Amino acid sequence: NNSNHLQTLSNRDRFTLAHELGHHFLHRHILEQFNFKAIDDQESINVVGTSNDHLRYFEYQANKFASRLLMPEKIFREYAQKVMNTMGIHKRYVYDDNQFSPSEGYFNHNTAITFVNSVAEHFKVSHDAARYRLKGLKLLRENQEPKSLGDYMHRKIYL
Repeated sequence: NNSNHLQTLSNRDRFTLAHELGHHFLHRHILEQFNFKAIDDQESINVVGTSNDHLRYFEYQANKFASRLLMPEKIFREYAQKVMNTMGIHKRYVYDDNQFSPSEGYFNHNTAITFVNSVAEHFKVSHDAARYRLKGLKLLRENQEPKSLGDYMHRKIYL
């Protein structure tokens, strides 16, 4: 039974399948136009002069497609907020760095890992896929080290 087989796919396999569906729906016309066997058919690509930049863009598009298919924005945001509420996080995002948050009583990085894993498990995607989607929707923010003394002072004084 195919439905049973789909239920046993790993999280990575689910994303890969959604990614390939992205190629099918987004790039089928290109594959058909040049009679490519696959999006990475290097021999055919060299003949028509498609650059590596184009291939990277096709991959980016297929990844975005898979991400949006498996983690639809509205449902994803709602669930992420529910997880944050359950974890006692009272912001609109989770901050990921190694600092201790005295007001919240936890280390940000450990909390971020727990948060991402919870979301990934719920949507049956890999940790990396969930992390990428959370960052894209600004629900997860990573530590950005100051580049200069001026940046550091600005962060300390104004943020």
